[in-house]
Amino acid sequence: MMSEMMDDDDGVMKQPMAPKAEEKPPTPPPEPDLTYFQMCQRGKFDDIKRKHEAGQVDIHERDDENISGLHWAAINGKTDLVTYLCEQGCEIDVKGGELMGTPLQWAVRYGHMETVVAMLNQGADPNVTDNQTFNALHLAAQFGFPYICAYLVAKGVNVDSGDAEGQTALMWATIKLAGQNVTDVMRVLIGLGAALNHQCTARGNTALHCAVNTKNEFAGRILVENGADSEISNNSNETPKQLLKQSINQLMGAQQAGTIDKMSGQMEMRSLVTLHKTLPYEPTSCWPGIVQQHGNRHLIQLMLPYMGLCAIGLSFETMKVDIFKGAAMLVAVFVIWMQLLQLVSYKQPSNDVRVPGAMAVYLGTKMMFFTFFFWELLPYTQGEEAIVGYTWTFSAVFFSCAVWYNWLSCHRGDPGILVKAKDSTGWEREIIKLAEKNLLMKETFCVSCGIRKPYRSKHDSFTNVCVSRFDHYCPFVGNVVGGDNHRYFMGFVLSLPPLLITYGILVGRYYAEVCPAPDGFFDTIIVYATCKPFATFTMMCAGLHSFWVTGLATAQMHQVANDLTTNEAMNKYRYPYLAGGSPWDKGCMRNIVEFFRSSSSYDWKTVYTLPGDKVMV
Repeated sequence: MMSEMMDDDDGVMKQPMAPKAEEKPPTPPPEPDLTYFQMCQRGKFDDIKRKHEAGQVDIHERDDENISGLHWAAINGKTDLVTYLCEQGCEIDVKGGELMGTPLQWAVRYGHMETVVAMLNQGADPNVTDNQTFNALHLAAQFGFPYICAYLVAKGVNVDSGDAEGQTALMWATIKLAGQNVTDVMRVLIGLGAALNHQCTARGNTALHCAVNTKNEFAGRILVENGADSEISNNSNETPKQLLKQSINQLMGAQQAGTIDKMSGQMEMRSLVTLHKTLPYEPTSCWPGIVQQHGNRHLIQLMLPYMGLCAIGLSFETMKVDIFKGAAMLVAVFVIWMQLLQLVSYKQPSNDVRVPGAMAVYLGTKMMFFTFFFWELLPYTQGEEAIVGYTWTFSAVFFSCAVWYNWLSCHRGDPGILVKAKDSTGWEREIIKLAEKNLLMKETFCVSCGIRKPYRSKHDSFTNVCVSRFDHYCPFVGNVVGGDNHRYFMGFVLSLPPLLITYGILVGRYYAEVCPAPDGFFDTIIVYATCKPFATFTMMCAGLHSFWVTGLATAQMHQVANDLTTNEAMNKYRYPYLAGGSPWDKGCMRNIVEFFRSSSSYDWKTVYTLPGDKVMV
């Protein structure tokens, strides 16, 4: 009873009080009446429709800045409201705002693809320009929206349409964007047929001039890779190369004079140096007439690692006799090797015949092994005193054949290239179809190839083709690994380690036959290395190759067992269909059997749906 009493500050008990009722939250104040333009900004579709039908709002009204409600709905991506206003008779290409842009241009600036699609279907004109003379395509390129660019071109906008100064969307992307944004937009525009060497009317600059002027190394690299001419002169009779030299000299002068911030100067110089390396250049050697021929360059690039590795091994052999001569020979080998490499690796704008360096090193190493085997080891594998029996000889032959067969099949075989569109009509139709389903994105369409991409396919930047069930580009085979040659690649990486082990055993038996008997582990290394330096060098190379190829084979088998490609394993977060693992996963053993059998259950060039999914994606 006492616990129910109340006690005041003076200790006097008061009568018990009834428990207070639970307090209700305060009623929020009524939402203030929104103006027509505020409702358009917020997408109040039902309110606008009701008031319009009741005659309470004028959908043709402009605000104090001469901006219509359609502008506000478009810039905020309110697609349903945009469609309704257009259907109710709003002027679709009305200009407003400081730049006198249309609602379509406002939607483009903020990347609202659905709104852009809706407005074009309602009759918006993408060729209308604002007071800066930019049309919708120029704005999409400037603000970095590659697939809006693709859709606009598919709907009829000229990809090379220019502004008042004749600058195209490709030029504006070069000027305004950087990093991945400029890469995506420029590849889309080039894939859609943008003229690389188009010159603007005001200054005669090409896109490559613009890349040099803005120090845009990313844009410069893409332009050169796609064949932009670096020898075209502008109205001031300056080529991109000359502009680049001037920019470098001016920046160096500013750095020396201290008129530019040190950090900014370093960043700008790094960009200019990168651009300088990107542009084609001619060799300064006295041998250009010999090595510039296509066949000679290709052969030298391919044979250079083999000749260099063999020369290094011979240098070690020479050191055994005279250490100074051997060291001098080793230095000479490196100097000549670097000079030859520089001589044959320069880029030509229209005839780049470079060989993948990793492939040349791989082939050079293997050819060095076979050269040493036939030159030195083969006599010791024959006769009554052979260092190994027929089993090891057979193993060496078997795994050698397996390696070369699978390597050649992977190198020369079709990885599953998706055929490019023969004309623009096909890809225009696909772009429009996917955009209107809100499915036009990097994962579903390749503008560079003009084709719809099936699941698991990817555009390979090295070979510039789309490949079905793309795994990765392997520089050691000089080809893409995809759905049609992946089994050969696995055969290659699984047969190479046993071949290297067999080679190591043969060389070990050879050491025991021709070298003095060592005493202990470390003494064995020293005795064998000094006894046969060339053989030791080949063993070091074999050990290095065994390390990486065993790791690669293990990783590949793990991915095969889980029905994943290398691309999917490394980029799971990019592909929503991999959220719960591979949709085509049949279990570890069945995945392995499915992978290695001669015919797959799927034609990966035509897989546009997930298992059990009837909706085309």
